Amino acid sequence: MISVSEPHAAKVFQRLTRAGLVNSLRGPSGGVELAVPASKITLYEVYEAIEGKPSSDYCLINKQHCPFGSCIFGGMLTRINEEFIKYLSSRTLADLVRSDLFDETKGITTSNKN
Repeated sequence: MISVSEPHAAKVFQRLTRAGLVNSLRGPSGGVELAVPASKITLYEVYEAIEGKPSSDYCLINKQHCPFGSCIFGGMLTRINEEFIKYLSSRTLADLVRSDLFDETKGITTSNKN
């Protein structure tokens, strides 16, 4: 079970709504629903809506300029980032639901805690 605060969940759903991936429904029986079929939404679109575009120059030690003169990881981080994007782009929400990773007996709960 994943537990998230209501304010955090609201921010995530706000970003997904802005990206056109979900519709927000108001009222006592409101909530959110997918704006398009799950088979049309890639995991990359979800990631990008929530986290923004991944940086191609991501640094594990979080530095603008490498203190070692050149990156000690060479092009490895760029390749990993490219593979990550390729993987997420090739999978949809429908794929995730059909996978062993998704178990409907486990859920996401919200709390009023921040």
